[in-house]
Amino acid sequence: MKISALIEMYVAEIAGMPGKQFGESHLYTLRRLQKDPLAEVEAESLTPQDLIAFAKRRRQTVCPATVTQDLTYLKAPFDYAALGFNRADITPLAFVQAKPILGKNNLTGKGRPRDRRPTQEEIDRLNAYFDLHDREIPMRTLFEFARVSCRRRSEITRLMWGDVDME
Repeated sequence: MKISALIEMYVAEIAGMPGKQFGESHLYTLRRLQKDPLAEVEAESLTPQDLIAFAKRRRQTVCPATVTQDLTYLKAPFDYAALGFNRADITPLAFVQAKPILGKNNLTGKGRPRDRRPTQEEIDRLNAYFDLHDREIPMRTLFEFARVSCRRRSEITRLMWGDVDME
């Protein structure tokens, strides 16, 4: 079974479970992984070298934290396969074996904490842009709300009028 098919089975299985949903970013990452050359590898023959090659390709355009996230999301279908799909021949062993090399060679790593806030000048420039281009979506209002509430885009866009306490 190719990795792309394993991912597809996993997405269908998890999406069909009550109360389980993939986040937008998680699902996007799984779909992107299905388009990567790694997705053509047979899942039962995945090697640490396959994962290292994948990480090297990804590191050309993204930071180590993004590669870590990609591999974490990719490992989940392998973790699930033995019991969930009765596929004892598909294991996460390659991930375990590759991990020390990935970290040692800075192919994976932790994200950098944010260490600054936007300056007033940056906020003013964004607001000026929103004022000029604010047609159908009230971006200035959404930007201000996001800034003061510290909510993620997905949290903001799921809000309903019933969630608002007008008092």
